[in-house]
Amino acid sequence: MAADKKGSHIKGTKKQLPDGWITGAFRYAIFPTDEQKQRLEMAFGCERKVYNEYVAGLYDHLEAAGFQAGF
Repeated sequence: MAADKKGSHIKGTKKQLPDGWITGAFRYAIFPTDEQKQRLEMAFGCERKVYNEYVAGLYDHLEAAGFQAGF
């Protein structure tokens, strides 16, 4: 169970933390301009493309190596 600095239980925590440790979080919101939105969409699109290319290459490699899932 995680506890705050006062020793109170933090709701929603299930793991036991070492003594002296506490958990915390911050929530942020951004409000990009139209130009920033466009740039963010382009950046995430590029990242998605790179990831998908990597996964496709991984599957090709595994298939060439004769790997079969153990289902």
